[in-house]
Amino acid sequence: MLTHPRHAFCLCRFFYLVCTFWSVALIHPEHGWLVSGQRAVDLRRDYGAITAGVLALTANAAAYITEIFRAGILSIDKGQMEAARSLGLTYPQAMRFVILPQAFRRHAAAAG
Repeated sequence: MLTHPRHAFCLCRFFYLVCTFWSVALIHPEHGWLVSGQRAVDLRRDYGAITAGVLALTANAAAYITEIFRAGILSIDKGQMEAARSLGLTYPQAMRFVILPQAFRRHAAAAG
């Protein structure tokens, strides 16, 4: 059944998505994050599956895009940060003006 290692990788990615669907679908409507009370009960009754699906897919896509951004930042050589700091830039300035522009160029191809 799982004859190729890529099949196991795809199965693990799918399992994460299924767990995200379950966790979003099982949120109690009376103690909601954004809305609570009768409005949450009405939303859950009328749009429960759609809302849970949209939230789960959004969370899943955000997690993968975040990993792409993280990989882009980590791909920049540490010497770039050291050079920026030696020029007197603070950490936020070094990230804004030196690291992030390079990382965005590198991750643009991966993000598609």
